[in-house]
Amino acid sequence: MWGALVAGSCSFASAEPPGSPLLTPLGLVGHPTGTTPPPFSGGTADTGHVSLATLRGRVVLVNFWASWCLECRSAMPVLERLHRALGPRGLAVIGVNARESRRTVSRYASDLGLTFPLVTDPDGRIDTLLAEPAPRVEER
Repeated sequence: MWGALVAGSCSFASAEPPGSPLLTPLGLVGHPTGTTPPPFSGGTADTGHVSLATLRGRVVLVNFWASWCLECRSAMPVLERLHRALGPRGLAVIGVNARESRRTVSRYASDLGLTFPLVTDPDGRIDTLLAEPAPRVEER
């Protein structure tokens, strides 16, 4: 269930080349060109809101995580570095926390110094939606 989804309307390589020192530790693989993620939106731990529709044209990295996940604790600072280094070049990093409280998510973000959006998904709707295979869109 925990992992990352990379999608975007521009090439993943345009944000950072595969094998880059920032991406290698995460073992990320981009979806094929034309793959369309399902639309989702949700509230963030800091009472903001994130919508995939508002990120159109950017490369989007979605990470599913939980505060009790040991691997997540070491991955989140890497995602923060990606957010800070590549955000100005078009990368949007979004963390989706399934089934934990906003308070837990906020405390975790504070402990690790995370500044990228952390969407709270208390009932797991986003997690379920994004776990389904994404349709391909034919290029014209």
